[in-house]
Amino acid sequence: MLFSITLQYTRAAADIAPHLDAHRQWLVEYIKRGSIILAGPLEPRTGGLILASCADMASMQAMMEQDPFIVEQVASYAAQACRPALVASGFPAGWAPDANVV
Repeated sequence: MLFSITLQYTRAAADIAPHLDAHRQWLVEYIKRGSIILAGPLEPRTGGLILASCADMASMQAMMEQDPFIVEQVASYAAQACRPALVASGFPAGWAPDANVV
């Protein structure tokens, strides 16, 4: 299942900055595992967006609870699950095994 996860900063930039490197390391770890597909800051910089592939909501929540931004309470998150129905031909099948390729 795919998840669109929106991080919302809950503290000032000065409070977030000390945790940015740890947050990036966490992102890299989960990208290498194949759980995070993409991640980046929102514009304007009010938070970030993560596209994740997890078995279920509980797995996604367990992953997110390890994010240093969440652990240090400098951000909160909201997630929306999606079962892709249509994907582009170059989209990796493992992320949407039941989707029709267009």
